[in-house]
Amino acid sequence: MSGVRRVTVLAAATATVATLLAAVPPPSVAAGGPACPAQSVHNSHVGASDFAPDSSGTIPRPVVLVHGWDGSYTGMQELQALLTGSKALTAPVKAYLFDYAQSSGHWAAIPEIASCLADYINTVSRTFKNAHGDGKVIGVGHSMGGLALRFATSPAYAAHPVSAAELAGVVTLDTPHLGSPWGDTPPAQIVQNLSQLAVGHGFTGLIPWPPGTDGQTCLAYHSGSSGMPPGCATPTWLPAAVPITQVAGDVIVNRQIMGVTVYTSDTHGDGVVPVGSSTGYASSGPGTPPKNTKTASVPVTCEVTTGQLEQGLTALPGNIWASAISILESTLTLGDGRLDGPLPSLFAVMDNMAPCGHTHITSPSQSPKAAQAVINAINQYTAAAVGPVTAHDLLSEPVPSMCEHPAGRLVNGVLPGIPADKGGVGILNGSKPLAAFTDLNGDGVTDAVVVGYCNQGGVGWPDWLLFYTGGHRLLAAYDMGRMDPDAEHVDVASLSAGSQSVTVKWSANRGSDSGANLSLDESAEFRISAKGISNSHHRRFTEVSTARKLLGYANRQDYKDGEKYATAQAFGTLQSANIAFGTLTFDACYNGSNPGMFPDSLPTSIADQFPELANNGDWYDTRMCVFHGASGQQGVVVMSHVGFGRWQAIAAVPA
Repeated sequence: MSGVRRVTVLAAATATVATLLAAVPPPSVAAGGPACPAQSVHNSHVGASDFAPDSSGTIPRPVVLVHGWDGSYTGMQELQALLTGSKALTAPVKAYLFDYAQSSGHWAAIPEIASCLADYINTVSRTFKNAHGDGKVIGVGHSMGGLALRFATSPAYAAHPVSAAELAGVVTLDTPHLGSPWGDTPPAQIVQNLSQLAVGHGFTGLIPWPPGTDGQTCLAYHSGSSGMPPGCATPTWLPAAVPITQVAGDVIVNRQIMGVTVYTSDTHGDGVVPVGSSTGYASSGPGTPPKNTKTASVPVTCEVTTGQLEQGLTALPGNIWASAISILESTLTLGDGRLDGPLPSLFAVMDNMAPCGHTHITSPSQSPKAAQAVINAINQYTAAAVGPVTAHDLLSEPVPSMCEHPAGRLVNGVLPGIPADKGGVGILNGSKPLAAFTDLNGDGVTDAVVVGYCNQGGVGWPDWLLFYTGGHRLLAAYDMGRMDPDAEHVDVASLSAGSQSVTVKWSANRGSDSGANLSLDESAEFRISAKGISNSHHRRFTEVSTARKLLGYANRQDYKDGEKYATAQAFGTLQSANIAFGTLTFDACYNGSNPGMFPDSLPTSIADQFPELANNGDWYDTRMCVFHGASGQQGVVVMSHVGFGRWQAIAAVPA
């Protein structure tokens, strides 16, 4: 066995234990809020330019990422990179890294961690608010970083504790809210000692620390204050009304024989923290949590095979390897008791190899499900912080470039600065917008879809659909002309809210229609996602189906049903035509306002009657549907557009 392999396995075990211990409870600290001694030089810089509005006028939401026990800011850099510009986010964010590597072997309650984190979050919040944001920061903590966020809100551990006014919500990744089986164990102590050497503390880690300040000791299992080692402070509750999302890694071991899985074993943990602890916030603090506390748990499962684990265990001494392999033959569950024998090595290897293991849960490339859970929580917290879209908000929303006018922001529903002879852009349909309100992106907060109108000084161009979320943010925009590329006009008639969707009804003109004759009615369901706008259930409604029905009723002399779709005179004429010519058969329909489009075969006796219809103004918004009898005699039924998707025969002209 190579020395390199032994070092690799030791490093994997070290990283695993270190991350786990970061989720331990706090040491006791005198009330009064100790001050932060000094901030780490590796903290992300905070400046006013961080909150410059994007192209839609939206200010980024700040997110503070906190690493875990025996870790450093580098452990959160991949997640920071993902959050920067992610299309899955409903609003832009600015992700910051908080570093406490020099103190990461200690318990999260010490001032170098809790009080410094509180000051850092307050600085981010204040800068955000000065840039006209709401001041609310989102905290994301891995392992003990989640506990650090909790301590940072307590006046017992922070000189300037974070309040609900500065905190929109918290996400914890594999945080041991109830401790870990690694807590207060020799392997954890070894890892912590090694980490002290790594950060330049020499052999100080070998000297016992004061009670309540030793991270690995305070990681012991507990329920509330019960079971905490002497001096270790119980993790405090977050402020009332601050929501928390608990993301928990759960490794599934597949027992394989010759590449075939014969059974699976759920370890109920990530190799370091059991799922019950990662999701145990509600019973982890002193007493009962504040009222109205909103908690959510998101399990993130992944799989490893026994073959993969056996390969990782080959670097161990023979007796430990054999014992570990024998354990793989049975049910393997993290948290059954204290770790002893080969279990530490086995779970350390599991953590190092499993995509959702404790070490990899912060890596979007390794654990994309966990990254998505973080994004979902950020979207929910952001939406809750800015609130729902209201009808009044729509009057001052940003709009994209429409009808060749530049993008801008509405004032009382109209885009200012456009000369009167150059048309305009706005959302007012009469005196108010045509809008629908629903949760478009699944964050639990009401968004809006509103119809946008524009022109260049003449008749209106095709309408637009504008999708908005809270905070005056334009999610997406859609030119309805894309649904009917050949139409001069596409006018939206109505919007109906659905579940994360909106059903749109609109009318457009067809190729043979005059400009204002919109004879084609359509409907579709529109949705938005990270990929953009999509539509489904697209339907078209024309006069053809009604004309066919009428001819069928006439052929059956069904006066009762026929008059549902025709005037009495028109249907009477069709009945007479059926008696005279036999079965009437539908041919085609044409634009009633353009007789020149009619087929040359249409008899003069029929065409001669069109001027009378035209003089009465009856055919401007009509379609002329040609039919023929059993012997080829032709006739026309005049169909009038009487409502969305509704047509009525107002006249019939037989040969």
